[in-house]
Amino acid sequence: MVEREKVVFKPNSIFEYNNLRKELLGIIEIIIYVFLGLFLLSYFVFFKESNLLIFQWIRGILTFIQTITIQNSVTILETFYTALLGGLFFIFLPNELLFIKFLKNHNPLILLIFFMVGLSLSYWADYFIGLKFAKLVKHIIGAKNFHKTKGIINKYGKTGIFLFNLLPFPSQQLTAILGTFKYNKARFYSLFLAGQLTKYVVIIFAISLF
Repeated sequence: MVEREKVVFKPNSIFEYNNLRKELLGIIEIIIYVFLGLFLLSYFVFFKESNLLIFQWIRGILTFIQTITIQNSVTILETFYTALLGGLFFIFLPNELLFIKFLKNHNPLILLIFFMVGLSLSYWADYFIGLKFAKLVKHIIGAKNFHKTKGIINKYGKTGIFLFNLLPFPSQQLTAILGTFKYNKARFYSLFLAGQLTKYVVIIFAISLF
């Protein structure tokens, strides 16, 4: 019988598991970022006026974002699209500031309904993407932010999810992260609605007072 050789670690040594796998994932992440960078660069340099469908979508999204941030007045349907885009974890829009801007030209209750419907759909998409494409979400958000946010939720639980949605925190990213570890959908949606509704109702009352 052959004895297995015992591995002896020094007291101050560090042992890493799956070192090769981590290195490969790091290389893949770099390739993804380089590809996205080259794609955006090629769009602005070569394909800005292209009629290909994907470039038309990009052009349409950029034009829409420019419209809602510059123009003083937008339609109620455009406020819905704003929430729909702004609720996606990979598109960054100042939702709260835009909501305040939209209040100047729209009935608060109607605006709240359209905004919440848009956010509900986009947050559902965030959760679904996290559920089905966990590794992609982790790469987009970044491993550091991913584990930091997950640690906060592990520590504070439902209170943490509620506060993420109530306060101007990256609740979109949180939603995608919750999807990656299959957090209870009904519990999440109840906390999402409670936090977001409270936030925007408070904004409405604050604006009406001042």
